[in-house]
Amino acid sequence: MLELPCSVCGKVYPVTSEFYSMDKRAGCRCSSKCRGCYNADYRKRHAEHPETSIRYRANHREKLLADKKEYYLKNTEHCKKLSKEYYETHRESLRKASKEWVKNNPEKVKASCRKRYENHKEHILKVAKAWKDSHRDAVNTQWQRREAKKKSLIATLTKEQWEAIKNEFDNCCAYCGEKKPLTQDHFVPVSKDGEYTTNNIIPACSKCNCNKFNNSFFTWYPTFKYYSKKREQHILIFLGYKDGIQQLRLDEV
Repeated sequence: MLELPCSVCGKVYPVTSEFYSMDKRAGCRCSSKCRGCYNADYRKRHAEHPETSIRYRANHREKLLADKKEYYLKNTEHCKKLSKEYYETHRESLRKASKEWVKNNPEKVKASCRKRYENHKEHILKVAKAWKDSHRDAVNTQWQRREAKKKSLIATLTKEQWEAIKNEFDNCCAYCGEKKPLTQDHFVPVSKDGEYTTNNIIPACSKCNCNKFNNSFFTWYPTFKYYSKKREQHILIFLGYKDGIQQLRLDEV
């Protein structure tokens, strides 16, 4: 086993987590001091500078944030320069960490996107429209792919069936309950092989339809702004769902 001397006390210890602070991501020790010397130095530094301790930061969080913001406003260009330099030298690791965080925190990401959309709705819609206008080929390609996907799936919904579905929900949006112009929402999204049948089409206003996007109803609707237990049960009963599994078959419709 590898053994190394402590840079402070000079004693030789095995390079393990018992004697040295270990960097688990790098798989090696991250301090030249043994644990005893490191802890003693840590206590000494925080006794001399209590403002750097974790407890102090927790108790004075607002003041520290205000000081940090004030410093940033006074030294904006310098802070931006340092941030840019750090990003350039750690680009790959930062991207990897960001991608991993997004993967492990889907609900926080959705909540953040939803909040950002509500706070900057006009700007986001303006930017989206400008992008679509300048990328017509990409938009058309995406639409063609969706149409091709729909054509490869079962599509038996008729005009009469659609009218019956709207009447079932009193010509109101099945999700928010408001009487608005209705669109045909795929309960199971087309991107997840959702069929175009009476077993999978729900009347929804364009706002709710866009908000649902291609999310699963069972994870999206309970967190939706206009969630209603009564409307949820109505939708599931109408589509024949029990314990998250649809009971209806095409030949029963």
